[in-house]
Amino acid sequence: MSDETTRPKKRRVQDSSRLSLSRKAQQMTENWMSQIKQEFHGMVNIKRNDLLNFLLEELDEILAPSILDKIKKEKLTGKQKAKWIYQKFLEAEKNGSEINFDELVKTAQSGSRKVKKQRKTKSSRPQNSLNKALCDAPMESKK
Repeated sequence: MSDETTRPKKRRVQDSSRLSLSRKAQQMTENWMSQIKQEFHGMVNIKRNDLLNFLLEELDEILAPSILDKIKKEKLTGKQKAKWIYQKFLEAEKNGSEINFDELVKTAQSGSRKVKKQRKTKSSRPQNSLNKALCDAPMESKK
């Protein structure tokens, strides 16, 4: 056996904030980098990460309403809205809170994040407005 001790390999510390770019975004960054190279006759050498960080840091910290509307149109589905409403009911039931179904639907349809604060119920058994509506609805008899 040798007297040498085995040193563990040092790993380079990497930030976990990596992201994947779409083909369109990759092409845009390549075009921007070519534009910078041409504009400054090759005197400015910038890495893609540096360019993207620079561009992002130049933007406002708050997204414009037009951008939020575009995200809503392209990414917010009816299934996501229904899941969100269901999750709010589960949270209300767990917390013993009362939640207004109509308000949740209105919020989901508008896409805003405003939800009225939930109230604690006085009863020992948590019931939300959907449960009440289902329990109070008249039963149809089968004839």
